[in-house]
Amino acid sequence: MRRFLSRCAVASVAVGFIFLLPAAFVSSAFAQQDGAAKEAFYLRFLGTKAGTEYCPYAPTEPRSIFGYAMLHVPPNTVIDFAQDAPDKMRHWEVAEEDIDNILFTHSHFDHYDGPTVLSFAHDRWDKLGRKTKAFASETVFAALSEASAEAGAEKYLILTQVSPGDRIALAEGVSATVLPSSHWTAPTPVTYLLDCHGTKVFYAVDAAAFRDEEFAALAGQHLDAVITDCTYLDAEVDPEKSGHMNYSMVRQQMQALSERGIATDQTPCYITHLITIDHEQGAAAAREYGLRMAYDGLRVRLQ
Repeated sequence: MRRFLSRCAVASVAVGFIFLLPAAFVSSAFAQQDGAAKEAFYLRFLGTKAGTEYCPYAPTEPRSIFGYAMLHVPPNTVIDFAQDAPDKMRHWEVAEEDIDNILFTHSHFDHYDGPTVLSFAHDRWDKLGRKTKAFASETVFAALSEASAEAGAEKYLILTQVSPGDRIALAEGVSATVLPSSHWTAPTPVTYLLDCHGTKVFYAVDAAAFRDEEFAALAGQHLDAVITDCTYLDAEVDPEKSGHMNYSMVRQQMQALSERGIATDQTPCYITHLITIDHEQGAAAAREYGLRMAYDGLRVRLQ
């Protein structure tokens, strides 16, 4: 395993630009967006790091892998909410008043932190008089329900337990369907199929090698993009024992999706939940497998 030590940064810089990919790397359904195209509908990675030690959010490189994996689904939703979530939102200028919905994938500390969720929801209620909605499967729902009851948070936090097959309406033209997850190292994990104005994005973070259950849940779908775990990058792992993936495993999953007609050879796959500090080196290796390495602040535009 190479370059898998994470480090704390002590300086902060605002990064407000995204480079356009060459046309050969951009699908007709999905494109990276530069800072000028503000009006287009997009997804944005607010964090792309795996569950290493917590550091105050202060990325120092233009393409940093620093904050825990978190996705912004405009206009009003984020997926996962760890201890660093409010700092990431401030850094990437995601206003708390805009985030009505929080979706959770599972209960690991780099995806869920109860006190941080309650504090965020309380602040929104105090400032705006608006409740925050949280959607979670059994384990996170139980933990957050208990914490909410102890804090008297029922007046500002609405909790909904979800299971695979459930569809969550997030905003006009935007929804998430709950899918089973292969991330067996956490209890009751889920993934999400995002439908953003007709564009379908499979968000599978964390994830191990997909099982028949995951493929069956996607049967009949035609994905425009995949966002998935690639924690171990180029390290050798045993697919039968690992709760995460490397480049080779992700490529195999994309081929399996293509063979089933769920994706194609041209479907872009963005990898996140990464144990690395060197984006440039990691991205070059990822391209050899036909993958695109995400980074904090990366914005991808939906066509």
